[in-house]
Amino acid sequence: MHNGEIHDFVPDFIVRPTAGSDGEFLNTVLETKGYDPLREVKEAAAVRWANAFNADGRFGKWRFRMANSVADVSYILNEAVAEETLNPVSLQTAVPVDS
Repeated sequence: MHNGEIHDFVPDFIVRPTAGSDGEFLNTVLETKGYDPLREVKEAAAVRWANAFNADGRFGKWRFRMANSVADVSYILNEAVAEETLNPVSLQTAVPVDS
C-alpha cells in the first residue's frame, strides 16, 4: 500500500534455480532500478513480498535483490551461482516476468 492505495507487486525478473537433491529452491526476485523517487517504498514492498512467501513456506525460499546498473545484474547472478554451488543445484536463466 502506498498513499492509501493497494498496488500489485510484479518483479522485473525471477531467478529460479533447479531443485537440488533436498528439493529446496533459493529464488531471487531481481529488480532493476535507475533513478526512482519511490525506490525505498518499492524496495520495502519487495522485501515484504519475499518475507511473506518465506513465511508461507509452500513456494521455496525467496530473497530480494536490486540492481542499480547493468554491472550489478552480473554481480547478483554470480552471487546466486556461488550460493547455489554451496548447495548443489543448477541455476536456470533469469526469466523476465510479464507485466
